[in-house]
Amino acid sequence: MKHRKIVSLIVMLAVFGSVAGTCWALASVQQPEDQPTPSQMPKLTIHEQIRDAAIAYIVANHPEAAQFTGDLVWTGGKQETGLLGAEKYIYQRGGWNVTISYPVIPNPLYSISAEYAANYPPGQAGIMYRMQWEGTCLNGEVAETTYLMLL
Repeated sequence: MKHRKIVSLIVMLAVFGSVAGTCWALASVQQPEDQPTPSQMPKLTIHEQIRDAAIAYIVANHPEAAQFTGDLVWTGGKQETGLLGAEKYIYQRGGWNVTISYPVIPNPLYSISAEYAANYPPGQAGIMYRMQWEGTCLNGEVAETTYLMLL
């Protein structure tokens, strides 16, 4: 009789211990999803990096263009070129139109065109700024070929 009570006690402790351990493990695994972890953050594609590097180059070398670059959230992406071995990406945002084109070869020379035209809602007047910039990107280095700012 004593032997059965001891066995029952051991079985109950084992069941209690495994249930408690499982609950603790499940509770510690669940974390709030408020903040994305670095692995959840989207990585920029090479085309987005080139676009952002071109805008940064423009701002660094033409400070008058900085007023047009606040809070840029881009739309757009790959466009069909109709050419074999060539790719083109077009991005737009807030008056900006950035085009990146290149031949599909290892380590290509990327051609970049960035244009800005002030957009005003109908009935609202303002200065009609227009900027045209062209450049290249090779091995992550942006170089300017032309720049024109019109008022």
